[in-house]
Amino acid sequence: MHRSTGSTRAPRGARPIRASRRGAACPAALLAGALVALAGCKTDLNQQLLERELRMQEDQIYHLQDQLQSRSARLERTAGENESLRRQLGIGEGSSAPARASSAPTFVPPPPLPNVSVPGLTAPGGSGAAPRGLRFGPGGAPSSSPTLPPPLTPPPASLSVPPGGMVPPKLDGVPPLPSAGMPPAVRRLSFEESLAGEARISHLVVNPARTECFDADGDGDLDLFIARGSPQQSAGWSYYQDVLFTNDGSGHFTAAPQALPLEKACNQAAKAADFDGDGDLDLFVGGRVMPKNYPKPDQSFLLRNDTKRGGPPVFTDVTAQYCPELSLIGMVSDAIWTDFNQDNRPDLLLAGEWMPLVFLQNDGQKLVRLAHPLTTNATGWWTSLAAADFDNDGDTDYLAGNYGQNTYFQGDADLPLHIYAKDFDNNGVYDPFISCFWQDSLGRKREYFYHTRDDMLKQLITIRKKFNTYGQFGEATVQDVFSKKDLEDAQILEANW
Repeated sequence: MHRSTGSTRAPRGARPIRASRRGAACPAALLAGALVALAGCKTDLNQQLLERELRMQEDQIYHLQDQLQSRSARLERTAGENESLRRQLGIGEGSSAPARASSAPTFVPPPPLPNVSVPGLTAPGGSGAAPRGLRFGPGGAPSSSPTLPPPLTPPPASLSVPPGGMVPPKLDGVPPLPSAGMPPAVRRLSFEESLAGEARISHLVVNPARTECFDADGDGDLDLFIARGSPQQSAGWSYYQDVLFTNDGSGHFTAAPQALPLEKACNQAAKAADFDGDGDLDLFVGGRVMPKNYPKPDQSFLLRNDTKRGGPPVFTDVTAQYCPELSLIGMVSDAIWTDFNQDNRPDLLLAGEWMPLVFLQNDGQKLVRLAHPLTTNATGWWTSLAAADFDNDGDTDYLAGNYGQNTYFQGDADLPLHIYAKDFDNNGVYDPFISCFWQDSLGRKREYFYHTRDDMLKQLITIRKKFNTYGQFGEATVQDVFSKKDLEDAQILEANW
């Protein structure tokens, strides 16, 4: 019987041809899948690069907008200054230069000076006269219409009197003032040059912050106290020491280095009054800011006048005795002594930055801080003080100068300004940052830092890692920038007035 050969059976153990073809097709499928995945990755990479490029262009646009706004503001200021100058020079709107006169200009003499009586430096009666200054006693508070002292006695003919009839005071260790014939630009010696060649000028020139004229030694003339400040040096710098100049009665001042205690604080205010009621004038010296540590306050002092009759002036620090909290009460800008409770004792009123107005009542033994909603909760950037009976009701009213309204820094009780200060990156530098409330994209008031990303990067390099773009930083609130842990031991102050 003939067996058909069309379908021969494969020998045992042989691998089927179809299976062999299927196995050969697997690498091709994998290669195709890999190519598809690679193409997808390339597409994602291109998209990421494109998004990054768009973000960079967006940041550049924001930067250019800021530059344009800044230049526009400068142009507006320049235009305003030019217009003011045109008005001063009498140039019309259509003119580009002042009209030239056909002949030589005619000199117009200035109007005569008014006849003003200047208070003298020597009180009548010689050294036995009562010292002048703020004082309260059994006679009551000073009158609202004080009696002016006698006019200035004309100087002796031996003195060379400059034009105007004023005789400049002579200060030991201080170079003379430039004469009227010198050019306006007078070269000022650097600190190193003053130490090398003219060391004596350091008595007065270095960091004068505030002056107070009062009778320190009880001889009837006005002495000069200079409070030193300006926080560009390190804390405890030797030239932060205040200095007292005594007057010999003829306008000649001599430094009294032993008159004051050692107090190298960076000061801002100085006011004299007889706060202990012993008949001579004492001093309050207001500390401003710890150098290079804004907004940490520096020390304030109460200096009692312990000068013996006929002896050199001597002042003693009695801050701990009269008012311990006054030592670091805040960054004092101004101070004033008045009798606000009419008990014939001078009370102290203070103004300062990031602090309320402070009323300290004198009870004869201590200065006691008064608690009042206005003086406790109204924190601001107070700069100046003035006292008078504005409403003519017989008592003393006060005018306190605060920061103006033509600025971004606007705060109230609901949306105050804040300052957050701390060595956030532990590099030994105190980092202060101010925050304000502004509207976000949805119109909600949220607390943002006033500083730009570039400004904060100069203080904290970690901002670059946390916020890669200007847009991200611009959307970040205070709580986004610093966590609660970051702010645990930070100095946080508020201004709401």
